[in-house]
Amino acid sequence: MYDAGEKLKQLRDRLGLTTREVALASVKLAKQKRNDEFLVSGPWLSQLENNSAAVPSIFKLYSLSALYGVSYADLLRFYGVDTSEVGRDHISHRPGRNKPLKDQKRGSREEQGAAT
Repeated sequence: MYDAGEKLKQLRDRLGLTTREVALASVKLAKQKRNDEFLVSGPWLSQLENNSAAVPSIFKLYSLSALYGVSYADLLRFYGVDTSEVGRDHISHRPGRNKPLKDQKRGSREEQGAAT
């Protein structure tokens, strides 16, 4: 991965926030959302920043986005996910795209058999 944790740490440091301050702010956000998945603990954040293999959940990444004032898409890019490519990837990798036209209309025999 593209050292996302280090980028997150640099972002937090630039904002002058401690891991504890981020954790406390996430409590308010989680309460507002009525979902503890948005909670970010100080130790968890330290682990995320220092472990290149760690990947946050979509909820925790949302919290960091909201608390740091950075778009969700920008934080996803830290992890190698570029949301601007979704449309192109859909066109390029759409399921069933390489089937012959007659199979696209009614499905292959294997799919028809599996559906029954």
